Amino acid sequence: MKSVKVNVDKISTYDVPESLDGMIAALSEVRAKVPEEFRGAVRVDFDHGEYSSVVEFYYMRPQTPEEDAAEKDRHSAWLASRRESARRELARLEAELSQ
Repeated sequence: MKSVKVNVDKISTYDVPESLDGMIAALSEVRAKVPEEFRGAVRVDFDHGEYSSVVEFYYMRPQTPEEDAAEKDRHSAWLASRRESARRELARLEAELSQ
């Protein structure tokens, strides 16, 4: 089964607390948003932009059976759409070549 990335929170570097106690409180708020079974899996990503930077918090979790089924349905619909598009293109080319 695939994994799903769950974005927990983002903190702009402009909003990062200046004190250690403030930082601990901010991190505790982020941690409280994560289900207990995934708290040890939370990752921190520093995204350095041109004008600002963001600290992102996320974790990976297994895809649920419902999400897996929905993904398979989307993929099947995409394949059907591609096949139909290819059939239309084939018909257009056959018509063009038969003239």
